[in-house]
Amino acid sequence: MSLFRRLYARRPQFLSKRAQGGDSQNLRLPTQSRVVVCGGGVIGSSVAYHLAQRGWTDVVLLEQGRSLGCGTTWHAAGLIGLLRPTKALMTLSKYGRELYKSLETKTGFDTGFRECGSLYLATTQDSMIYFKRLLSLAKSSRIEAHLVTPKEANQLCYDHWIRTDDLKGALWVPQGGTANPSDVCQALAKGASQKGVTIITSSAVNSILTSNGRVWGVETDEGNIRCEYFVNCGGQWAHQLGKKSNPQVAIPLHSTEHFYVVTQPIKGIPNMLPVMREYDAGVYLREWSGGVCAGAFEVEAKPCFADGIPDNFEFQLLPEDWEHIAGPLEAAIHRMPALGKAEIRQQINGPESFTPDNRYIIGEAPEIENYFVAAGLNSTGIANAAGVGRCLVEWIIDGQPSVDLTLMDIKRFAEHHNEKSFLYNRVKEVVGSIYALPYPGKQFNESRGVKWSPLAERHENAGAVWCEVMGNEIVQWFGDGKHDNDENTFGRPRWLEFVRAELLAAWQSSALFDLTSFAKFEIRGRGALHLVEKLCCVKTNMSNYSQQHAIMLNEKGGIEVDCQLVRLEENRYFLLAAAELLTRAHHWIRKHLPEDQSVTVFDRTDDYALLSLIGPKTDTILSRAFDLSTLQPEEAKEADFVLGDFSPVILTKDKMQATSILVPAKFAIDVYDQLMKSNRNELIDAGMHAYNAWRVQNGLATWQRELSPYISPLEAGMTDLIDYTKYFIGKEALLSQREDGIKRTLALFRLEDPTGEVMPWGNEPIRKRGEEIVGVTTSGATFDVDSEAALCLGYVNLADWHNLATDKAIRDHLVEMENDYVIDVSGKAYRAKIVY
Repeated sequence: MSLFRRLYARRPQFLSKRAQGGDSQNLRLPTQSRVVVCGGGVIGSSVAYHLAQRGWTDVVLLEQGRSLGCGTTWHAAGLIGLLRPTKALMTLSKYGRELYKSLETKTGFDTGFRECGSLYLATTQDSMIYFKRLLSLAKSSRIEAHLVTPKEANQLCYDHWIRTDDLKGALWVPQGGTANPSDVCQALAKGASQKGVTIITSSAVNSILTSNGRVWGVETDEGNIRCEYFVNCGGQWAHQLGKKSNPQVAIPLHSTEHFYVVTQPIKGIPNMLPVMREYDAGVYLREWSGGVCAGAFEVEAKPCFADGIPDNFEFQLLPEDWEHIAGPLEAAIHRMPALGKAEIRQQINGPESFTPDNRYIIGEAPEIENYFVAAGLNSTGIANAAGVGRCLVEWIIDGQPSVDLTLMDIKRFAEHHNEKSFLYNRVKEVVGSIYALPYPGKQFNESRGVKWSPLAERHENAGAVWCEVMGNEIVQWFGDGKHDNDENTFGRPRWLEFVRAELLAAWQSSALFDLTSFAKFEIRGRGALHLVEKLCCVKTNMSNYSQQHAIMLNEKGGIEVDCQLVRLEENRYFLLAAAELLTRAHHWIRKHLPEDQSVTVFDRTDDYALLSLIGPKTDTILSRAFDLSTLQPEEAKEADFVLGDFSPVILTKDKMQATSILVPAKFAIDVYDQLMKSNRNELIDAGMHAYNAWRVQNGLATWQRELSPYISPLEAGMTDLIDYTKYFIGKEALLSQREDGIKRTLALFRLEDPTGEVMPWGNEPIRKRGEEIVGVTTSGATFDVDSEAALCLGYVNLADWHNLATDKAIRDHLVEMENDYVIDVSGKAYRAKIVY
């Protein structure tokens, strides 16, 4: 009996049109349901299960195929790993392991979970460094893990099943293991149906019905279902399912061919052989029904289904391709010689979907209210489906997951991410990145050059080294033509010498940063003041031609948007935010627009360039170039530069003395050339590495590093941005937190390192009083200009602190505390002093 027939025979029996003769009247399709979940793979089943666990049983799960898990779940390799690159993902994996162990007791359906352990093998010194970083993160997540020698790795593999003579070492995770993917899916579905969830197979969704930007129903091939919420768990079909609504929902993922081989039984192979992952070779190995399963994450993958997934593609595989996987298979045989002598039972080439940045797609779609998505788990669907399902249900019911999944929020994408050609080329590279070492700053090479600054040619001539953010090509630093962005290291990179020169200019003279990639919005109309007052917790009824750092909060007091707000007229504002906030900020503003249409928001991101000058000589440089009067802190002005044409610009200066020039994109080169021509010896170009270093040295938090919907301004050192005398979203939550006291605070650390080699990059555990982990770093990769010592920002847990409601009170208390902190960088502890 073939693999898929055996899996199909083991399924629980749910409502099926085909099983009941195809009569839609016999199907008893509900006319309404609180939630409709589309997709009966492991993710959709997990969402249904967790909805039922929360008491939401008025739920319908629709699967277009004839059985649950018949799309891509059934051919997954079933690896249950616990180690991930972030603490949030480790939390999801840890939860999934615990759930799969207990599901048989809860549902009567065994998941096939085996706790055989996971062994991560290193053949290079860089892999060992990365494993040390993972080990530190695992400890902070309370996951048991141990570095072991090659000899100990051999012993864990029953003494002779792997070759270890070329290993540098390994990382052992005893609680890792495997599970049967189809059994996991069926057990979750069984647990949902036992509590009253309706599961219907052989029922396709034709359209998601909306009104006024909100979900109200689902049209199927058997009729309509009215609903409050729709959840897209379509797996590799999620992208095309996103197009079946008005407006369409962008879900950027693309299918690729994905390979593993399974052997016939091998005599003597242990049933509890650990799962082995060798990142350096891009392969994994596990025991499989008495034989071996060897899988690969090849450097260049093969995208498929560029013209759409074929109809009725269920329990199907793609053609074998032995030539494509020859290299990874040779590496697997090298690691496990017995594999080379075994008879191959089957090559599995099953399509899986991948996202353009190798991060999950989770959350409420920005296009439609109450339309949620859980897709694109990038070949970790079995391991993390449980955690993703639970978090998405929390998102629906509680308004926010219990785990900070901001980096995986669907609102991180821009329009270009969903374009077919972009996805097709990018996923070729994404598959290989899953097992590639995640060097700090490592960039994708495919699907680049989507957006360029008007100054790109000038920057290229000045020796720019580029990175990509939200499709924008951004200068990392300016080099000498001998350095590029392909340097891979966890230590101190060679480009520091260039960044130091740029940073010195920002402190001693003036440095020019091209921030054209920033999101830019114009808010205007008779209700503009009322809107920004409600959205921003800072005072926004400021004088015309003034500027203010502002943050927008959610109802829980967490930060949704971090921005610069410029008031030009009584009811006209400009809002500037980091490029990563483009979709999120636009969605948040539109979500709160008044129904009387008294406010209009315009996306001006592509209309304007943004230049920022930082340094003590900036005022002199500007006046020398353009004959301007000096700006005061938090002042803004409109000016007319006559540069061959009428060229209005907006200038602002913030509290940190950074002066920004917002200029129409077509005049950006004129403004830049005028600045450089007038100040050849005192103004230099600088990139984002120097900008980040300047930011960290000043203790300034930024989005996706220190700021997220889970961080309040009290915790982030932003109490000066709160005006409690007015109403704003999140005010009640802040008042409550101020009364109860904060539990963590952002701190700036200086590391003590006599060698001058340490480089914190973020995600390093912060310890105090021996082994007690009290926090984690958020930003690093910087240094103090004067001392060359490494600096980093990080949150410190302060569960015993109360009534420290101002930044000054917090910082005064920090100064009084003992400086016995250490920061674990790649497995080595460095003493760290809190700067403030």
